Amino acid sequence: MKGKALTSLYNLLQVRYTHGRPHVSDDNPFIESWFAVLKGRASFPEYSGDIHQARKYVESLVAWHNGQHMHSRLDYLTPDQMDKNVGGPIQEHRNKAIEQARAQRPQLFGSRKLQLRVPTKVRLALHETVTYN
Repeated sequence: MKGKALTSLYNLLQVRYTHGRPHVSDDNPFIESWFAVLKGRASFPEYSGDIHQARKYVESLVAWHNGQHMHSRLDYLTPDQMDKNVGGPIQEHRNKAIEQARAQRPQLFGSRKLQLRVPTKVRLALHETVTYN
């Protein structure tokens, strides 16, 4: 992980990488979270026929993860929605639907009022925060 060739490749691809402590398998929360998503999908193949098939699967997973998977840290928006700044109208529509449902059947909602928002900052790890414009 620290070799010059790999470090150069990461720099070329503009990939930010982190190094965990030796012999601590869960020290990198980014990759551990990604592996959980990757392996937790029902479509995860037991085996790949070749490298092209594996790459195709990972590409489709990344497209799903960024374009369809609603993230709780983004208040159930997708990363693509955050990048395109379309979260505001989506959350307004969702909040109106929640209020209409609450008005029709208040006994289902209890006293807690859910108000979805568009996050401006998302904490990814202990010392890193991503800010959205």
